[in-house]
Amino acid sequence: MPIGITEEHAALHEAVRGWAERHCPPAVPRSLLETEREELPPFWNELAAQGWLGLHVDEALGGEGYGLPELVVVLEELGRAVAPGPFLPTVLTSAVVQSADKEVAAAIVPSLVSGDGIGAVTLDGALGAEETADGLRVNGTLRPVLAGHLATVIAAPTADAGWVVLTGDEFTATELPSLDLGRRSAEAVVDGWPWCDLHVLAVDHAPNDVLTPRGRQHQQRRQPGPGHQRPGPGDRRRTGPRKCHTPRG
Repeated sequence: MPIGITEEHAALHEAVRGWAERHCPPAVPRSLLETEREELPPFWNELAAQGWLGLHVDEALGGEGYGLPELVVVLEELGRAVAPGPFLPTVLTSAVVQSADKEVAAAIVPSLVSGDGIGAVTLDGALGAEETADGLRVNGTLRPVLAGHLATVIAAPTADAGWVVLTGDEFTATELPSLDLGRRSAEAVVDGWPWCDLHVLAVDHAPNDVLTPRGRQHQQRRQPGPGHQRPGPGDRRRTGPRKCHTPRG
């Protein structure tokens, strides 16, 4: 039974299934069984071109302007095909950053939506943090980090200073041995990197805004009130773009 519960979800479900059957036949995930080190899957650029990496992301950040329910439909079908690659950690990273801090989102999320950047979120462990004259300094080791060895961006908690976003050479990631060769993890090491405010998320527990019912309720309470003129989700589904439903290629 598909997760999609509306006609639009059903159309998206069929579109993603057809795309996955064409671009990710069983031979693709099987090839990972013989690969010593994981790389981006051969279909990554084609997948990014569908716009699905940004289904849940605001249009102002380069996304499609839909929401998590539409994203879940895509994840279900990619999971059915056992599609390898960092789709899940990348969309989770953009969801977390977008929900937590607009300024950081403007700097980080567009590259995740385009597929040029790869995201990862740490859900276990925390970095050490201390205030210095140069700003917040963080250090420590995070493991396991799903797809951390492919990531260009890692959202991670600190022990006392909320969440930070690590980018570029601000961390070193090493792929770990894994029983599931289609979903590999890494160890990420941060060695005393000084931070500016740009990389510190505005909320202390960013993933709670995305991953838990209570967090989503909190996020809804932060949205503009009834007098705000921005179209709601229902309006966007009636008048917004439909290109996410028709695979390109």
